[in-house]
Amino acid sequence: MDEEIKKSGWFFHHREYNYNCAQAIAHCWSKEANLIAEMERFGGGKAINGQCGALYAAKHLTSELNLDVKEVEKLFVEKAGSFKCREIRSQKTISCQQCVDVADEILEKLVSARDSNKPRI
Repeated sequence: MDEEIKKSGWFFHHREYNYNCAQAIAHCWSKEANLIAEMERFGGGKAINGQCGALYAAKHLTSELNLDVKEVEKLFVEKAGSFKCREIRSQKTISCQQCVDVADEILEKLVSARDSNKPRI
């Protein structure tokens, strides 16, 4: 499988990459080595205000992707039940792997919607 088409969840704790949740999102949506390295400290509930690292990385990328940060958080909370890692894990409704998948799906959905609204030349 070509790396370009792999989803963020594939890179989460993968034996070759061993990325945390925030790094997995950053890798797939930015590929900037500095950003991926920066995101290392935001996985496992260590993001600002205890946010899920996958959500934190997705929100961090919203300006680069020209997306609404509030929409990203709203959609994530609808799926995960909270924006805080500790609360998500205590609810035991979705796993960390699933949080990465949810954040990835939200970015994919919003980027696709954004691109479909661009005028055709």
